Amino acid sequence: WLDAIAPEDTGLGPCFHWRATVFRIIQRSFSQRPRMPVNLLAPVAADLHPIAGVRIGVAEAGIRKAHRKDLTVFLLDEGASVAGVFTQNRFCAAPVQVSREHLANLGGGQAIRAMVINTGNANAGTGADGLVRARATCIALARQLNVAPEQILPFSTGVIMEPLPHD
Repeated sequence: WLDAIAPEDTGLGPCFHWRATVFRIIQRSFSQRPRMPVNLLAPVAADLHPIAGVRIGVAEAGIRKAHRKDLTVFLLDEGASVAGVFTQNRFCAAPVQVSREHLANLGGGQAIRAMVINTGNANAGTGADGLVRARATCIALARQLNVAPEQILPFSTGVIMEPLPHD
């Protein structure tokens, strides 16, 4: 639509110059940041702002490859509100099923206190064993935090049809 309002006598028109300038700005900003393996930009630490009641930690768990930060834990202070939107697909991954159960069964003054996210293994298409492993992840973190396993939401992303390691 900007091309339609460009004056006829400018040759390429202002829209061409505008697009070229925007492209150079975008290209410069992308080339100055380190890239992650999936071509997402790594966040700049100075650009991240703290969120009251939320603490985030990352670790190298060796889920798929050594020496990669592949585990993230979000700790939520008491009083934090948590909600979830889940797939309607009947064949959802074990962490989706466990997270759905944990949110649906909250009660008795309990609230979600942590989310644990792993990359490298989706724990999807793994059947009953995948559910056992997702629940074991919740149990292990709950013990460290001194909370109930039902207060942990597990999330996984990565390769499907492989068992999630849980050493």
